[in-house]
Amino acid sequence: WQRFAQKSTNAAKLPSLGPRGPALRGFDTTRHLERLLEQSGVAVLRSTRVASVLRSTGGVAITTAAGGAPLAFDRLVVATDLKAARSFLDTSAEEADLFSRVRHLNYHTLASHIEIPWVKPASVYYLGGHQGERDAVDAGAATGGCPTILFRPYAASNLTITWAYGGASLAPGTMEACLRRTVSSLGGRFGGVLLQQEWPDYFPHLAGSDLASQVPRRLDALQGRKRTYYVGEIFNLPLVSECVDWARYLIKRHFRDVRPPPS
Repeated sequence: WQRFAQKSTNAAKLPSLGPRGPALRGFDTTRHLERLLEQSGVAVLRSTRVASVLRSTGGVAITTAAGGAPLAFDRLVVATDLKAARSFLDTSAEEADLFSRVRHLNYHTLASHIEIPWVKPASVYYLGGHQGERDAVDAGAATGGCPTILFRPYAASNLTITWAYGGASLAPGTMEACLRRTVSSLGGRFGGVLLQQEWPDYFPHLAGSDLASQVPRRLDALQGRKRTYYVGEIFNLPLVSECVDWARYLIKRHFRDVRPPPS
């Protein structure tokens, strides 16, 4: 959180607290990556589900759901959720134990027609009254399914995006009802929800007891073992720029001596 604040405020003038990278908002990073891969001659398999990964001292063998002979690689970078990776990765007892400790929050994105006179386009508003208790175990219950963040992306439209925590403890319709009340309390008019998207595996994180017992250090100690490296939200924050920063840092730390083959 300190590094996030440092990059987002005047704290950026202070000495760096860790690996830093580019600001990525508004930049077409996906296409940029595709161009770099094409220029490097790297083959990319799209829409290909990994069935199994077997790691050995000789290399990494990956079998896809399409079948056929395993694909051979020198090293493996796992960019999926660690708990989900157990479905295809040949995890050791230590890896399985560490990955099983990852927790998630149930999160929802709602797109609605909302008119609030003072809300400015392209501005993000954090709704302080709906953030919940710091030590709450059930984020959905703690926030009552109410919106925590509000964002109106376009000046020419009243389409507004809000985010809320969900969970099994919330009855159907709870989020929309609280969103309606919230808009009214802010002096606005609510025109109904157009789309509600659930993200059941949002914000991978660890319990406080796992932080105290140095589980993050134990996860980082796995880097390079069995020819495998790990990137993703569990190592930083669920923000694109933070995940990119960590990936850049890991590549610099472990792949500094890797050079492309001669053309």
